[in-house]
Amino acid sequence: MRYTCEQKAYILEIAPGRYNDDIAELFNKKFGTRVTATQIRSYKKNHKIKSNLARKRKSKQQGLFTDEQAAFVKENVVGLSCQELTDRVNAEFDLQITAKQMAGYKKNRKLASGFDATFKKGNVPVNKGTKGMFNKGGNKTSFAKGSQPQNYMKIGSEVTRADGYVAVKIAHPNVWKLKHRLIWEAENGEIPSDSVLLFADQNKSNVTLENLMLVKRANVAIMNRKKLLQNSREGNETAVIISEVFRTLAKKERGAK
Repeated sequence: MRYTCEQKAYILEIAPGRYNDDIAELFNKKFGTRVTATQIRSYKKNHKIKSNLARKRKSKQQGLFTDEQAAFVKENVVGLSCQELTDRVNAEFDLQITAKQMAGYKKNRKLASGFDATFKKGNVPVNKGTKGMFNKGGNKTSFAKGSQPQNYMKIGSEVTRADGYVAVKIAHPNVWKLKHRLIWEAENGEIPSDSVLLFADQNKSNVTLENLMLVKRANVAIMNRKKLLQNSREGNETAVIISEVFRTLAKKERGAK
């Protein structure tokens, strides 16, 4: 989902002291949307927004997943194989579940992916006419030792997360990193802790170095609050300058008191 400037400012305003499901409920009531707690969690994480709660609310465990994780599975199940869905869940929540566990979870909850891997009438099996598929040593159509299934995600594989950000697999078994951060850091080094990356045109799928802007967190907060974010680099560069003016005025006001 692409958030408007007003929606971004609203999340920033209501986030302090609230849990993700509460934020999602207030957000949907105000804007007539259907965002989930998972989407709110991802948005807050990627925009470094904290609720500053004394302690986290315990999420009810429903077998393999928590409520939040179960909601994420339900949102992403359509059109994905068990392995692909497993990889997305592992990347989003830093888990290490297997495709077999995912298949059992889907079956028990009657979650249909619409992904049909069965042979259709008239299809010819690839091993038709071969012998000894399971004999010692196999044959030329057998899987070689160490081979991986077709849906295995190699290092360098990319997925688009529920929040719209593109993630890249950087290590086994399930280590992922946001693509735009990888691109920026390869050229400019580590991102400072007091700064964040913005997409100049607000399009998360346009992951190029030219479309990334490094902006101070304090400035981004003002840009969200004052609804200054634009859909172009030129507009957002101007927004940064304006936000800096607001910061300077605020410092002067504090100094005068």
